[in-house]
Amino acid sequence: MLEFEERSFPLAGVKDETIVLELGMRPQRYFQILNHLIDDPRALAERPLLVKRLLRLRGERLQARQRRSFG
Repeated sequence: MLEFEERSFPLAGVKDETIVLELGMRPQRYFQILNHLIDDPRALAERPLLVKRLLRLRGERLQARQRRSFG
């Protein structure tokens, strides 16, 4: 899954289509699993740059949601 996440997808929607075709799951499920995976220390050991980037992006999204919620 980490290897898949390292790939780049040039157009919007292509990644979602590829998730369905190659991994056989809905994109929502893929992102749920990925979100749990990046909290696993083994993922950090295997792909440190990718996992750190994904953790940073998740933190930024969380902060943005909190700012919107609290006005």
